[in-house]
Amino acid sequence: MNFLWVFLGGGLGSWLRYLITISSNRVLHDFPLGTVIANLAGTFLIGLGSVIITEKQVFHIIRPFFLVGFLGGLTTFSTFANESFILVKEKEYLFFYLYLSLNLVLGFMALVLGRFLARVV
Repeated sequence: MNFLWVFLGGGLGSWLRYLITISSNRVLHDFPLGTVIANLAGTFLIGLGSVIITEKQVFHIIRPFFLVGFLGGLTTFSTFANESFILVKEKEYLFFYLYLSLNLVLGFMALVLGRFLARVV
């Protein structure tokens, strides 16, 4: 049954990432803002969810759907790596470093914030 929950969550997370990417492309064409938004939201939610679901053992049954499926579909390392490569290939070094910083530094901060808020609640 967990396979079904992961499948459904992953589909919804991927669909949301696609919508975020389409929406952000209307605002900014030359920078992969959609991936940044999806990854930051996902890392915040996995920080929050990992404490609530795993450590506090609340709603443990939705772990395959939410943590593995939904957040796995929402966040994307492969797209991050590919978009990083494209920025370097196009010699957009400023955007490349900004992109790395936003995903890695702010992503880590979003994770820590999510875990902190989950423990406070």
